[in-house]
Amino acid sequence: IPPLLEEQWSDRDLSCPICLELYTNPVYLPCGHNYCLACINATDASSGEKSLPRCPECREEYSGTETLHKNFKLCGIIEGYRAIALVENLGREPLEVQEQQKELMEANQSSAEVLSVTDKHLFIHRFLLIESQLTEVVTGTVARVLSKEPLNTKRLQDSLRMNDFRAEMGQLLQALIVQLNPLELTFNITTAHPSLLLSNDLRTVKYIGIKQASTDNPERFSTAPQVLCSQSFTSGEHIWVVEVGDQSMWSVGLCYKSVPRRGDHSRLGHNPVSWRLQWKNKKLTACHASSNMALVEKTNQPLRVEVALDYEGGILIFHSTKGCREHLHTFRAVFREPVYPAFSIHSTTCCIVSFRPYVSVVLY
Repeated sequence: IPPLLEEQWSDRDLSCPICLELYTNPVYLPCGHNYCLACINATDASSGEKSLPRCPECREEYSGTETLHKNFKLCGIIEGYRAIALVENLGREPLEVQEQQKELMEANQSSAEVLSVTDKHLFIHRFLLIESQLTEVVTGTVARVLSKEPLNTKRLQDSLRMNDFRAEMGQLLQALIVQLNPLELTFNITTAHPSLLLSNDLRTVKYIGIKQASTDNPERFSTAPQVLCSQSFTSGEHIWVVEVGDQSMWSVGLCYKSVPRRGDHSRLGHNPVSWRLQWKNKKLTACHASSNMALVEKTNQPLRVEVALDYEGGILIFHSTKGCREHLHTFRAVFREPVYPAFSIHSTTCCIVSFRPYVSVVLY
């Protein structure tokens, strides 16, 4: 592994758990695990058609390989890994020009395949811009130097401006590490309404319908059955998933820490410091600053909601991802304070919220 990557990655981090080779055309399953598209296709085919296929690692079911999405960020890591490895090798000792050209053509072809795919994912545009700049540096500068024999190692290093190159790649890889090693969310017990029961590990909350005895805390919600996460976001791009059960009524969104804790204005969306999507009485609505918007009527309740936040971009997007992926609503705002994932359970049925390991939330 090149020095730039050896402290952050190992071969195992970038290898498919099935074929044990570097990922080729990686896709991600709903459970968060990644595989080569060909490998998961082969596994799916061998499992037969009697039941839904399962993840080879955690055994969670998924709808099928036709619903899987390409992991563009992991593609970028792999191509960055290969590109830096090529440059480091060129800097240490000359290689045969023919071998270098072959590696360069393979890297360029793989990058071109990534760039050729159009995807409406919230954060892919920024990544493609960085990847395009990286491809131009590697394919343009390296190819120009390789065309001149004998290979001048010092001239190659100078023309690539290695310090700038390393710094840019380091920033890109650090951003992608966040995506592959996400923050684990936990509930903040001091904010939980007395009718919400939290588990000992603060990863599950249940609506019990009656108020429990609780200490008087100014951070606790006393009007609406709401709870915040302990973790907040002040920058970057983040995704978490909420799974909701049938017959439940819920709200999912974001808020500042300054959100009121009592009175009607403490309800998510009914103040200028919170944004929420709500399913109630078989209707889906979006609300911010008490401006409630009825969304397109849904025949079926969303059962899995993906929440995507771009803090600097001021974008908060909700998608239904159970079955076919469907856009539900987009908020646009200028975030000026730390934002906290926020939840409200206002159902007379049993509703449980719990977290998965990969920054996700489950209500059922």
